[in-house]
Amino acid sequence: MTNRWRLVATTAAVVMATAGVASAQTVYVRHAPAGSSVEVIVNTASAGTATVDGEGEAKLAFTLPTGKTEMDSNVYVDTCDSGKLRKILIVDRARQPPPPAEGCDRRDVPGIYWVRPVNTIVVDVGGIAPSLLLVRGDYTPPKPTVEGAEEERPSKPLPKGLLMYAGMAYTNFRDAAALACGNATCTPKPSGFTYAFGADVWLSRFVGIEGGYLHPHEVSASGGDGNHTFKTTLDSDVWTVAGKVGAQAGVVRIYGKAGMNYHQATNTTTQTIDINSQKFEYKTTGWSWVFGGGMEAWLGQRQRTALYADAGIARIKGDAESGGEAKIDDRLKYFAVGLKLRLSR
Repeated sequence: MTNRWRLVATTAAVVMATAGVASAQTVYVRHAPAGSSVEVIVNTASAGTATVDGEGEAKLAFTLPTGKTEMDSNVYVDTCDSGKLRKILIVDRARQPPPPAEGCDRRDVPGIYWVRPVNTIVVDVGGIAPSLLLVRGDYTPPKPTVEGAEEERPSKPLPKGLLMYAGMAYTNFRDAAALACGNATCTPKPSGFTYAFGADVWLSRFVGIEGGYLHPHEVSASGGDGNHTFKTTLDSDVWTVAGKVGAQAGVVRIYGKAGMNYHQATNTTTQTIDINSQKFEYKTTGWSWVFGGGMEAWLGQRQRTALYADAGIARIKGDAESGGEAKIDDRLKYFAVGLKLRLSR
C-alpha cells in the first residue's frame, strides 16, 4: 500500500534528480515576496524560520521526529499575515495537520511525499496554488530568462579547407648586420617591412597544414674609416611548411604552429679603397626549424574573408653553394598581418 502511495506521489510531479547527496533534509522555498518570513513545521513542531532574500528564495534545514529516518508526508502551505509569513507544514500522512492559525489561508500540495535525509523539498509559492519538487541531493535553481534578451547561441564552426593569405610583415635578423660590421665603425640595419603570402589547408576546424613564403627585409651594414668604406647586404627568401593546431573563441581561431623552413640567401660585400672597389658574394641554402602562432578573425555570416596576425621565429642555417667556409646560422623573427580568403566551400 505504501508503495502505491509513493507511485501516486511520483506521478503527481515529484522529480527525483541524481545530484550529490544532501546531509540533512532541506526545504527550499521559491518565488516568495522578498523580505517575508518562512517557517517550517514538522507535524506540530516548528523546525525553524528564515527570511526570504532579494531573489524570492529561502532555505531551511530540518530534521525528522525522533526515531524516524524517513516519512511519507502530506505537505501544506499556510499564507499568514497578509502574505508576510508562509508556513510549510510537513505532516506524517497517518496524522491530521494542525488547524491553520487565525488569519491564515491554507493550500495543500496534492500527493504523498517520501521525505528522507537525502532529499531537498523545493516548494514554489509563486503561483495560484503551491507546487512541490522533490530532489535527491542539493538543488540549484534554474537561471532566469530575461524577457527580450537574446538566447546565447553556440559559435558557428570556423571554416576548413583551402585558404589563401597575403599580408605585410616586419622582419628582424638577430646577428647578420652586427657580424657584417665587426669592429669597424658601421651603421647596421637588420630589420624592416616586407611582405608574405601562402596557403593553409585546415583538415578540421582545429588541425591544419600551412605552406608559406616570406621575403625578409634586406639586411644592410655600411661604414668605414678614412679612405676605406664598405657595404654589406643580405638578401634572402624563406619558404615554410608547418603543422597547425588551433582552438575556437567565437569568430576567432587561435593557433600554434611548428615545422621546417628552407632559405636561399645572397650575401654581398662591396669594399672601396680610395677609388678602387672590390665585390665579394656568396650564396647559402639550407633547411632548419620554424615555430610560432597567430590568430584569424572571420568576417560576416558567410565567412569568406578573415583578418589574420601571425608571428614566429625561424632558424636560418646553411652552407655556401660554392663550397668553402662561408655559412649562415642566424635567427629570423617576423610579425605579419593581412587578409585570408576561403577558397573551398
